[in-house]
Amino acid sequence: MLDRRVTVEQKSVAREATFGGETISWVPLVSNVPAQVLESPTAGEFKAGVVSAYARPTIVRMRYSSGLATTDPSMRINYGGRLLKIIGVAHKGRSAGLMEFACQEWAHE
Repeated sequence: MLDRRVTVEQKSVAREATFGGETISWVPLVSNVPAQVLESPTAGEFKAGVVSAYARPTIVRMRYSSGLATTDPSMRINYGGRLLKIIGVAHKGRSAGLMEFACQEWAHE
């Protein structure tokens, strides 16, 4: 069930001409896309009864989009303000027409 909305973003780096510093921004590739978001708590996520916000595994499923057929480390998914680093992508068959993104949530971006 694709009952959530996500935005897939790509990192854009601009160099400042005078001092050579970098300005990083995130450009939406596709916005407000219907998706299914599945969080996968793991044993490594819990320490002494406290949930760690770092590297939380998450699966995001959405309909196939040719613009997202290949992903790279400069892409992320924004899910209601939560930033999910894309680790990998799998196509779930032509008949289903779904893409499945393996992601990790990073609290420091």
